[in-house]
Amino acid sequence: MKNLKFTIAFVFVLFLTCLDASSQTLAPKKEDLKNLVEMLSLTDVQQPKFYELTDKYQEKWEVLMESKANKKERVAKENELQEAKDAEMKFLLNTEQFEMYSKLTKEQIQKRKNRKES
Repeated sequence: MKNLKFTIAFVFVLFLTCLDASSQTLAPKKEDLKNLVEMLSLTDVQQPKFYELTDKYQEKWEVLMESKANKKERVAKENELQEAKDAEMKFLLNTEQFEMYSKLTKEQIQKRKNRKES
C-alpha cells in the first residue's frame, strides 16, 4: 500500500515539476494537485502555500521551456529551479512530508534521465 501511495504521488510530482525539456510544459490539473495534497497529508495551513509555490514554479518552468537557451543553460537553470523549489518545500513541509516529496522528485528526475539516454 505504501508503494502504491508513492507511485501515485510520483505521478503527481511528475506533473508538478514539468522537468522534461523535450516535451511541452503541462500545467498540473487542480484535481492532480488536490490528490497530491492528500498524499502528502498537508494541513489546512500548508495547502495555500503549497498551491502558491506550485504556481510560482510552474510559471518559471514555462518561461524556461519557451526560452531560446541552449541545452546546457536550460539544464543548469532546471537544476537551479528544482533546488530553489526544494528549499521552499523543505521549509513548508514537515520531515515525513519532505522525505516523501524528495523521494518522488528524485525518482522522477532519474526516470527523465533514463528516458533521455534511451
